[in-house]
Amino acid sequence: MTSRAIRFCTALLLLATAGFGTGCETSTSPNATGSNPRLPDAASAALLRRGDTLGVSLQGIPNPSQHEVQLDDEGTISLPFIGGLKAQGLTSSELSALIRSTYIERDFYRTIDVSVSVTERFV
Repeated sequence: MTSRAIRFCTALLLLATAGFGTGCETSTSPNATGSNPRLPDAASAALLRRGDTLGVSLQGIPNPSQHEVQLDDEGTISLPFIGGLKAQGLTSSELSALIRSTYIERDFYRTIDVSVSVTERFV
């Protein structure tokens, strides 16, 4: 091999080595904190408010039923046998538990499955 070929191979080897060295380097971004981003609290994002329309499903009872209700100006809803319940400021799961306990406490049912879903948000 001639000296020119050796110099060419050496230069090529140096360039290849330099390219691999920079490809493996990691740098931290100025915004990186080293932890996962925090999602907003689900409860604060999904609180029921006046004007929201809800689907309330009552199951596990002799006459299962579905009701579409809307929170009125005072933030309450009305359901058969139990009347008005304050729903504003609750999550749908909290409202579901409240409806269930109200039916049981007022001796309408011994067991009942209640499901509440928001069908329309009032903006």
